This record gives sequence, C-alpha cells and structure tokens, in this order.
Amino acid sequence: MFYVNCNSRVKNTGIANFCADMGAIAGYILTPPDFSLAEADARELANWETALSADRGERIYPFPQVLAMTDNSEDTVFEEMALGNLFVRDGKYNLQFMHESSRYKNAVLRSHSLQKVGVLFIDLQGRIHGIATDDGEIKAVNLQQFVVEKPTLNNGSDSAYKSRVTMIFVGEEFEKNPAVVAGLTFSPLDLEGLTDVELEIVGTPTSTEIQVQINSAYTGDPVNFELSDFELVDATGSSVSIDSVNSEDGLHTLTGTAFVTGTLDLVKPSDLTTTGYESTGAVDVTV
Repeated sequence: MFYVNCNSRVKNTGIANFCADMGAIAGYILTPPDFSLAEADARELANWETALSADRGERIYPFPQVLAMTDNSEDTVFEEMALGNLFVRDGKYNLQFMHESSRYKNAVLRSHSLQKVGVLFIDLQGRIHGIATDDGEIKAVNLQQFVVEKPTLNNGSDSAYKSRVTMIFVGEEFEKNPAVVAGLTFSPLDLEGLTDVELEIVGTPTSTEIQVQINSAYTGDPVNFELSDFELVDATGSSVSIDSVNSEDGLHTLTGTAFVTGTLDLVKPSDLTTTGYESTGAVDVTV
C-alpha cells in the first residue's frame, strides 16, 4: 500500500507507524484552490500532463526545484491569564523557498504572486504530499498567501540569481488529515510547465501562402509545429482551411487556396499535437 491516508479517529500513538514520513521538500506544484486527484489518478503520469495543459484556472504549475527552505512558521499562540497560559491557536506555517532563477524566470514566477492557489509538496523521495479528503482523494493545501519576492542578485560568489518564495497557510488540515502518494513510476520533480511561444508573420501573406516564425518567448529558440496545431480565422471568427504546412527552424510556410484577412494562432495547449507549449497570442494576417 503506497497511498497512505493518515486520517483516523483512532488516537493510539502507534498510528504514526502507518504513515509514510515527509522527507525534505525538494519541489512543489501550484494548483487551483481545492485541486484534488483520486489516488489511482495521481499514479498516472498522463493525468498530470493533462492538468499541465488544462485551461487557465484549472491548470497546474510546477515550480523550479527547491535549492533551500527556511521554516519561519509562527509559534503556538497562548493568551496569558491570571492562572496561567491559555491555548488560542496553532501558529501559521510560513515557509520560504529559494529557487535557481534569473531576472526573466523570476518575472514569470512572479506572475503567480498573490494569486489564490493551492500547493502539493514533493519530497526528495519523489513522494507527493497533500491532504486526505473524506472520499479518499489527495487534495492540495490551500494557501493564505503566496508571494514571489524580488530575486537575490549575483554577488560574485553565487553562480546564478535566485528567486525567493514565501507561502503561508493554516496547518490544521495538513496536520490532521495528511496524505501521501508514494511508489510512483515517474518522478513528479520532472514535471515541467508549458513554454510560451511567440508567432510573427514573415513577409506579406497571400491568398495561397502565409509564413510565420515561431520562437520561444524567453530563449528565442525556434519551435516547429504540425498542421493540426494552427488555427486561422477570418474577420468574423469563422475558421479558414489550411491545406499544408512546412516547417524548418521555426519558420512555418502554410499553404491553402482561399486565405483571407484575419488572425493566426495556435490551438489551445490541450489540443496541440506538439505538446508542452502555449501561444502568447494571435497575430494579424492581412491578405
């Protein structure tokens, strides 16, 4: 049994013997609030790949591997009374992570700052940690705050910029209803988010040919796509047929018989044949 649901009304201390311990946090996945998966689904890489390419609002975002973590969590809160201290509440978790980064990567990570998100933790053993639901699923921990701070600059002794991330959450569910999925046939640390690509019209489109260059939005590396990855629409939003595409070093030559003025874009990530990418936006085509 690799899926461990530690949620139990049994109060014998031996219950801890049945719970897979949480190793050092090596990574984490940002999720929509209350994101959950059945244990069997969490074991299938295809389900994570589907979540990576889901529509915005349903998509998950693996963050770069953790270089270091600092636990700045609050102490338990007590109120001083005449006859002694009275327990008020447990302190909130306040975890700070450092990620290898750059000015450009930090800008991407920072777009997630102050959003309403959940998180699933991944430990060094490649186990996924979250919260056990009543129906046996593993659920993300909902965060009260998720802040990507300014990067730490290269001071000559460090090899790279680093992104600093702080997450704050109430730990009651995380502590009382822990769940872990272990023994996976893939490493969740290897999951990668989508890569943004930019389209740029080359030359002057005609009714029979359109050329478009597609490069990574951040590295500038060319990316080649298939015919089924493109979507051409006219000024009314109606689809225009593309007969064929030839691609080399990111330059795509689209051919057809009745191209008209409109817009050209890639289909949404979940429909791409060339997976792992998302267009930054459609480009105008003027015939």
